[in-house]
Amino acid sequence: MAAIGTGSGKLILFGEHSAVFGYPAIGVSLPEQTTVTINGPRVKEWDLASIPSEDQSVLRRLIGRLEEVVPELASCGARAISVDSSVPRGVGLGSSAALCSAVAGATLSLIAEKEPPGRLMRTWQLAHELERVFHGTPSGVDTGLSLLEGMTAFSPKPPALPLWEHLACAPLWLVVGAVPRSAGSGALIRGIGERMASGKQDVRDNLRMLGTIAAEAKNHLCAGARADSIGKLADSAMEGLRALGLSDPWLEALLSEGKRSGALGGKLSGAGGGGAFFLVCAGELAAQETAMALGEAADNYAIKLVAGPRALRVGG
Repeated sequence: MAAIGTGSGKLILFGEHSAVFGYPAIGVSLPEQTTVTINGPRVKEWDLASIPSEDQSVLRRLIGRLEEVVPELASCGARAISVDSSVPRGVGLGSSAALCSAVAGATLSLIAEKEPPGRLMRTWQLAHELERVFHGTPSGVDTGLSLLEGMTAFSPKPPALPLWEHLACAPLWLVVGAVPRSAGSGALIRGIGERMASGKQDVRDNLRMLGTIAAEAKNHLCAGARADSIGKLADSAMEGLRALGLSDPWLEALLSEGKRSGALGGKLSGAGGGGAFFLVCAGELAAQETAMALGEAADNYAIKLVAGPRALRVGG
């Protein structure tokens, strides 16, 4: 019988980078998913033949970590592993978190036939441990979003998993897309951490500001905020992310084009250096028009798009 685990893509709305240092964050899960299947008879070594060779080293690192933290896995033995994913990779939409969550879910299904109480939290805890392979000191927000549906607010408690709550807010229309990154997320996150450790006051101030904006955004969303107020908060957060050196010319060009087309504000999402972004729109029609304008601008300016742009309804 196959053991299967899934993890969703994610979009951070507010609080990226600052969440690593204990400030709040807000994000939404995305429809795109990663599925990991562990199947077949026991074999001498884990069978990764169905996985592209360039990805096998990552899976081997995750398996190595699994064997350290899940001692019950030894009695189950190695088997074949397959991975199927629609989550865009390497742009801040949660590909590594989705993979960690899917591996964790499949592993727990393998070692226990029944669904025990607390499986969600056990899966999240294991996914959080696996994400250390990618990020060293993850906040737990990304893996949380990969497992929790809808819009969620987090109160990080490093090194433990963050506290979380679903936000029952009014529907919000976004335009979501992604451009290539100039650096990997791990390097970008480490860079901020190193600057914090060296006592850079401007970095501390900007992270505190980003955390304050995330908390304010949560209050606005819970109170049924208008889209224009969330757009303004997104613009304010983008100023702080720019000051941290996390923006990118292609991303800036698309954010500017989006606002010219009527979007109410926008920002990068995730580690930065390019990657994922979103713009807040007044409604579905406005979001569709902005997505079309961004697609045309990308063609005109030869901006490569890794994902989107597409209209996305969140909340509600």
